[in-house]
Amino acid sequence: MNGIVWLLGLVYLVLFLRIRYRGKNISWWHLLSFGFGIALLCVGTAPSMMQWGHQDIRGHMVQHLLIAMYAPIFLVLGMPLKVTLLSVSPAVARWMMVILKSGAVRFLSHPFTALLLNIGGMYILYCTPLYQLSLERSLIHHAVHLHFFLAGYLFVWSLIGLEAIPRRPNIYVRLTAIFLSIALHAYLCKIMYIQLLPATGYADRLSGAVTCKSWYMDPLMDAGYDTASAKQEAAVMMYYGGDIAELIILVILFILWFYRKQPTVRRLTLFPN
Repeated sequence: MNGIVWLLGLVYLVLFLRIRYRGKNISWWHLLSFGFGIALLCVGTAPSMMQWGHQDIRGHMVQHLLIAMYAPIFLVLGMPLKVTLLSVSPAVARWMMVILKSGAVRFLSHPFTALLLNIGGMYILYCTPLYQLSLERSLIHHAVHLHFFLAGYLFVWSLIGLEAIPRRPNIYVRLTAIFLSIALHAYLCKIMYIQLLPATGYADRLSGAVTCKSWYMDPLMDAGYDTASAKQEAAVMMYYGGDIAELIILVILFILWFYRKQPTVRRLTLFPN
């Protein structure tokens, strides 16, 4: 997975440099932002981090914050959609715009839909046996991380995406979505803290197996590391770490709203209003 992240970063770099060489108007700040987002993803998907996240709920929570909350912010500010559209042929760009203007994409990229996919996925993971199953099945483990990244990216893009896609919801809709996200995220953290979630020990009963062996060696879990205090520490990390990420999004959202009609900002968009 870490190799895929590096490949995405390399592809973006090549496309960005080609655009700059052709004299297109795109700032170096976008490259720096995207590069920082890729760096956060690389840290979150590094083998040592993956193993720590499998062995320790606190490590998992660090991964969650990096992959689903912080990296998407900087990747979105890198404007990969604009970089892609400026790199392909006009015919392909027109085809992509038809897709972007379709009802299905507008529905999926609406802040409330993205909110449901993002926060709803967290509730499902931490309040059901899915978390334990992700420890026992590598395919589920990777699928969970992929979902969190894609849902987190979609949610951030629906709020602060710089590409002025037609019919993007107004500032009030996006503010409502981010404040709902803050409230639902905080409520989930409190549930996890009080109820000592995510619960473990479901995998054997659900699968009917006598024993379930992890796809990683996890001696810490076998030794009984997964105590109530570890789960509560993870909930606190998620609570405050999520608050910081959501505050960053809010600041960016208000800055974009304030300067949206200024020429210096309009030039950064692909479709100026």
